Amino acid sequence: MNEQIQSILTEWSYRLPKGYPTEIKDYDVLRDILREMSDLPENDQEHIVQRAMGVEESVKDTLTESSPDYDAAIRQRLGLEPDAEIPQVQGQYNLGRGPLPLNSYDAEIVKKLWPETMNSAIIGKGEIAIYWLYQYQNPSIETFDNRGDDLPDLKIDGENVEIKSYDSHNERISLGRFQKFKETRKLVSIIFGIHTLAKTFNPDDSTKVYSDLAFTGADLTDAFQTFIAVDLLPAKLQLIESFPIFQSLFSQIDLVKQQLRLQEDTYEPTAAAAELLKTILREKLEIKPGDNGYIINTRSKDPADIYTYQIDFQAIDNESVLNNVVINGGVIQVNYKNIFGAEKG
Repeated sequence: MNEQIQSILTEWSYRLPKGYPTEIKDYDVLRDILREMSDLPENDQEHIVQRAMGVEESVKDTLTESSPDYDAAIRQRLGLEPDAEIPQVQGQYNLGRGPLPLNSYDAEIVKKLWPETMNSAIIGKGEIAIYWLYQYQNPSIETFDNRGDDLPDLKIDGENVEIKSYDSHNERISLGRFQKFKETRKLVSIIFGIHTLAKTFNPDDSTKVYSDLAFTGADLTDAFQTFIAVDLLPAKLQLIESFPIFQSLFSQIDLVKQQLRLQEDTYEPTAAAAELLKTILREKLEIKPGDNGYIINTRSKDPADIYTYQIDFQAIDNESVLNNVVINGGVIQVNYKNIFGAEKG
């Protein structure tokens, strides 16, 4: 055990009345000590506390930034004894962008490890295989698991990494649910609501009713055409003065413009629709893996076929986001390769 680990555990024991944790507030003491005595990121500190709940050995293991649970799962999956050495990765693989070609030996190990999830609902296929691929290189690229609801799957060389396992690198991949982002969902509801309301009063217009849980970039562009036309009505001021309902309507329009920072150069349907989709995408990706973080897809039909996308908010252009982000059944689906693939950089 290195000196930092010993010091933290000793200090924790010293500050607890009985020398060991007996109630939930004792773990707040560990949080304080980690903030005082380590330079680990807050997410990593919280991960240590969560794993330390009653299991001191987990604290020791996590502070060394290893993943003993994953190591045990690797040995079991490969049919090794509990204390056997884990096979070393033969190739050298850096965390980058684009395809990750593996040599034949490493590819076979990855295929064997790919199905391993430790029967856990929070560990996806491919996660332990990617952990092995980086942690067991020589020299090792420090990798450890980062299990938690809003934490990325792995830390690789200090970078946040999410692991996916879809059939193709070229298809839309689920990013998670849209419903939880209530403020952004409200903006979508306002835009579609104004579109539907305006079209309802035109009997010659066949109106498509859009849902805030199922739409595309084309749907948003169509709705923004109506939205902008209503906002720019010549009689806008008279309507507001004469009918209170229009005061509320135009207040909602102003809210959308303010939240999306729609200026003169973006206040046209295509650019406005793109800005809203960028907002949805950024809002979700900021949680995990974050800007400049990574998403690794291990193709389920061939787990050794691996592609890495690096998230770069600045690289998201209007055409890409409009054509490659959809909301389907309340789930955000993204073609990462067309937005963040290597050819984009």
